[in-house]
Amino acid sequence: MDGVLVAIALHGLLTWAGLGWGLWMLDQRVAEAIDDLDANIAQAIQAVLQGAQDIEPINPIQQALASYISQQFQQPTITAQVRDISGKFSDEENNNP
Repeated sequence: MDGVLVAIALHGLLTWAGLGWGLWMLDQRVAEAIDDLDANIAQAIQAVLQGAQDIEPINPIQQALASYISQQFQQPTITAQVRDISGKFSDEENNNP
């Protein structure tokens, strides 16, 4: 009976040791993968920055046009439709009762 208990205890101990070793290995692989990913991202950023140096500068006319278009989208102009006493649409200047 004592041999069975020792075997069960030993089996439990080995199971927990195996799980611990497996988690440790998983942690090591995840850390390596994160380091590789970090290095790959750094290389990609450097490649993009080096490629951006080859771009010609923006034409001032194109820049002015782009600025004008973006301002038109940011500041919508809303005009109120004014009605006179009879209910017809009219100018604000002519709407004096």
